[in-house]
Parts: sequence; C-alpha cells; structure tokens
Amino acid sequence: MLLEISVSIASIAFVVLVYFMIQTLKAANQSLERASATLENVQRTIESLNADLQAVARNANEVTASIQHQMNKLEPITDSMQHAGEALSEVTLAVKEVSAGFAHGLRGKAAVGKQQHSGRPQQQSAMSSSPMGTIESPSSSTPQQASCQPNWYSWVDAGAQVWKVFRAINSKS
Repeated sequence: MLLEISVSIASIAFVVLVYFMIQTLKAANQSLERASATLENVQRTIESLNADLQAVARNANEVTASIQHQMNKLEPITDSMQHAGEALSEVTLAVKEVSAGFAHGLRGKAAVGKQQHSGRPQQQSAMSSSPMGTIESPSSSTPQQASCQPNWYSWVDAGAQVWKVFRAINSKS
C-alpha cells in the first residue's frame, strides 16, 4: 500500500505541476500576443510616419528648387544694378572732373581779370561778385576780355555735353 500511496501522491503532484505550468504558459502566451500586437501597431505607425516624412522631404525639395529658380531669375537684376551703380560712379567722377576743371578755369579767368584791372579802380567798381567767380558787366569789356569769353563758353559747352551723356546713360538704365 505504501507504493500505491506514493504513486498517488506523485500523480497528484504531477497534475498540480502540470496545472501551474499550463497557467504560466497561458500568461506567457498572452504577454507574447500583446507584444506582437504592440509591434504591429508600431510597425503601422512607422510606415505612416515614413510616408509622411517622404512627403515632407519631397515638399522640401520642391521648395528648394523653387527658391533656386527664383534666385536664378533675380541674378540678372542684381547684375544690372551693379552695372548701373558702376556706370553712375563713372558719370559722377566725370562730372566731378568737369566741375573741377570748370571751377579752375573760372578762377584762372578771375585771376587774369584782377591782374589786368589792378591799375584801373573805375573798372573794378563795375565788377560784380557771384558764387562762380567774378563776372564783369558788359559795359566794361575790353578786347582782352572778349578773347576770354569764348574760353568760358567752351567750359559751359563741355558741361552741357557731360550733362547730355549723363542723361543718356540714365535713360538707358
């Protein structure tokens, strides 16, 4: 009988062991199913994010291409502005040189006029002063002054020519 009791106890212990092993395996199976479902959700989320990221990347590439195209359109305008600035600088320099030459000519004429009239006080009283130098009245002109007058006109003519060139360059730009 001892043998029968031992076999019965061993059988009951084996049944209890199998029962608890089945419960543990069921719990492990449920955990694995939840993990599998979670991985499937993560995979779907990654696929949708991947599609969204590809759309964003395509959109960014299109925007970059559009900006590059617009920059290429603006390049001739900026080049034209640079050339216009250079031309304006050259015209300004030319006007400055003509202006300096014109002022130098007027100063030279005024100095010659003062030297010629230093001995005649009555003719100096007929002289009037202007911002551009000394200009004589028509009543006090002498043959020597008449020869200086065309020189003054040549400076005015040169200034007018420079002005015409300046206007022509500005109208082209």
